[in-house]
Amino acid sequence: MTKTNSTVNYTYISILRIIAAFFVIFNHSGDYGFYLYTFYPCGSVQYWVYLAFSIFSKVSVPLFFLISGALLLNKPDESLKDLWSRRIVKMIIPLVVFSLVYYFYILYWSGEPFSLKRFALTLYSSDWMHHLWYMYAYISFLIVLPFLRSMVKNLSDKYFVYMFILAIFFNGFLVIAEYLLGNRTVTINSYIVPAWIISNTVLYPSIGYYLQHRADYLMTKKNIAVLWGANIAGFVLSSLMNFFKCNVEGVAVKTEIFHGCFVLVNCVTVYVTIKYLFAEHKLPAMADKVLKSVGECTFGVYLIHMLLKDRPFIVKIAEKLCAAGVNRMLSALAYCTAIFIVAYAITFVISKIPVVKKSVGR
Repeated sequence: MTKTNSTVNYTYISILRIIAAFFVIFNHSGDYGFYLYTFYPCGSVQYWVYLAFSIFSKVSVPLFFLISGALLLNKPDESLKDLWSRRIVKMIIPLVVFSLVYYFYILYWSGEPFSLKRFALTLYSSDWMHHLWYMYAYISFLIVLPFLRSMVKNLSDKYFVYMFILAIFFNGFLVIAEYLLGNRTVTINSYIVPAWIISNTVLYPSIGYYLQHRADYLMTKKNIAVLWGANIAGFVLSSLMNFFKCNVEGVAVKTEIFHGCFVLVNCVTVYVTIKYLFAEHKLPAMADKVLKSVGECTFGVYLIHMLLKDRPFIVKIAEKLCAAGVNRMLSALAYCTAIFIVAYAITFVISKIPVVKKSVGR
């Protein structure tokens, strides 16, 4: 039985948010980290190790959706007025504000004149920085929150398992099979794919709700070992498919076709593992306070990290470490950590401003 909100130790949620935010940064690290495996011969030790980091980083945004489902889908229904005023509008505001920030950032480097029409049209139909797609998807999740709450509360456990199986088949095994049979020149009729149920905004929140409120049976060493076995198998299969594609094309190309095939397995494994390790164990008060502070600022870290990743003072960290003979992946992780720390510090400061406290500090 899941504990009531008054007695649950939610330190593990902060840790999960930190993991998700860090790997969002790594996912956007480009040649410094995410694509590092493409600079080594296919099959080399560096290729396999760095490819594993690249595949693991895909846990980032899905883990955020998983957390949202765990925390929001079990809440009582709220009026549509409250839903829009307290949740949706409060998410639209930072989307508009940070889209404007990134627009000015682009104008600064391009020298183009400001155009309100261009800004509005791009905000409406696309995005001003590619990582902001998550904001649009999250708003979509919030819009249908009443339907998702009703759905998950009335689903039996076997249908959550069925949802999981559908996602693994259509997002994983089918993608691999279609590539092996003809380099995806022939794909399944799109009308037969239950895209809505395996989309980010339905699948991951629903599974998050299930893990948080229905799946206490997974919280054993034996079951976690089984999850990690399945997770490692997914990593191996995804890596082998990347290796196969590398051999077919003669070079390790910058592709992510197979990176997300089994990300759901990775998400579930990470969530259950961290919850098992920290839900029942109290950390020292100071450590708990720090983790809570960092966890509450991860939304801000996500929003502003793209402004920092190319700043010379941060880039030089990776370059100097590499020049000193430090392993390139360790240098990449240090680079991502530096971005995270600076983004956290900025978020922490501006979150103290009352008008933005509820937007960038979560």
